[in-house]
Amino acid sequence: MRSSFIVSCLLFCLTLAPVSADDHFDDAKILLAKLISIKTTEGSGETKVAANYLRDEFLKAGIPNGDITRVDHEGNISSLIVRYRGKNTDKKAILVMAHMDVVPAEREDWSMDPFVLNEKDGLLLGRGVEDNKGGIASTASTIMRFARQGYKPDRDIILVYSGDEETTGGSLVDLLKNHRALIDAEYALNTDSGGGTIRGGIAVSYSMQASEKTYLSFKLSTTNSGGHSSVPRSDNAIYDLVNSLQRISRYQFPVMLNPVSMGYFKEMSKVSQPATASAMRKIALDPTNIQAAKTLSESSPYYNALMRTTCIATLIKGGHAENALPQSASAIVNCRIVPTQTADRVQETLTRLIANKDVTLSRVSEPKPSDPSPLRPDVLQALDETLQENWGPLPIIPTMSTGATDGLYVRNAGIPVYGVGGIFTAETDGNAHGRDERIQVESFKKALNHWDGLLRRLTGGNE
Repeated sequence: MRSSFIVSCLLFCLTLAPVSADDHFDDAKILLAKLISIKTTEGSGETKVAANYLRDEFLKAGIPNGDITRVDHEGNISSLIVRYRGKNTDKKAILVMAHMDVVPAEREDWSMDPFVLNEKDGLLLGRGVEDNKGGIASTASTIMRFARQGYKPDRDIILVYSGDEETTGGSLVDLLKNHRALIDAEYALNTDSGGGTIRGGIAVSYSMQASEKTYLSFKLSTTNSGGHSSVPRSDNAIYDLVNSLQRISRYQFPVMLNPVSMGYFKEMSKVSQPATASAMRKIALDPTNIQAAKTLSESSPYYNALMRTTCIATLIKGGHAENALPQSASAIVNCRIVPTQTADRVQETLTRLIANKDVTLSRVSEPKPSDPSPLRPDVLQALDETLQENWGPLPIIPTMSTGATDGLYVRNAGIPVYGVGGIFTAETDGNAHGRDERIQVESFKKALNHWDGLLRRLTGGNE
């Protein structure tokens, strides 16, 4: 009996023994490699496989089965929700977000198998290492580490790993609508946005996403009776369409900043070249400064996109035979709308620019705008301390995404979202959605420290 008691004590102590930094990295890398190998592309149904794998790993770490929920959605898509219990149920939970799905990748397009985690020249390569399975592996392994160490936060931490961020975002919409209690929180931390920049081997800045542009596509269409190509007429469907697209291409929407984008230019000016930095300071103080806006627009398409709504033609279709006048032509114009502008106003502008009664404009889908999240001092302080611990003092730059993430739906549900991803990328690395997607090994190691430190600071410190 005494021997059994000693064995039980030893097992209990081993369960609570600290997980070393090396063990943490090794465990996270195993998670990442397995996740990369599961081809969670659109229509594959493999998000259920990924969710089941993660569930089993959380169970091994000691998370109770009742705190792990897989939710299956329409379209053969699954999500996973894990609740790590805190000691103070009076405080609302913190939600940590990531997504299991990835964009497609073909073997012939890569220099290696995209669905095998490769390590080469100090880099980790594979589809999803940056977007967004690196975020899953770093946050999941951190919560597993908490469980093995016996760390008790002052509130619940909820992990939500959605299944279709790269396409419709329907899984998170379903969770918010039909399973809100599982993921309701005071605010959310998104691994799928934010992160640091490395220049010349040195970390120079950190971007915290707190806002997103609104995604909206319009279809331009025109039709006529057509005819034989040997007898041209002035009313040509393709010409009508192209002329309208040219007028749109020449138009530049006005500069419309919000507190997040103003904060971006203010902080980014501290790490930019003198001429660019000067324009950034001027635009942050006065968004109507035409010369500053011109300087920034000409220096970077990204700066231009941060300042204003953009609309760009992305698809075109027309005609039915090479020897016939076109009976129809159509194009898609994709707009990314700043939070301070409405979709209706953008549509009014495009209609005016088309200037042709024979060209019709219609929305491909309804927009889903979201207001910027207020910059919380507690999140900023915890983030600043964590960054200093890992990388040294860095400017934290509030950022508005020119693209979109699942954070859009969470913000619209009344939960502020902060993109605080832990991965730093060099300006020549990353390549999310592209060929040979990659992150630095050292950056992934520090992403583990990032999530460990950030979550401890936000849930009771490092006690």
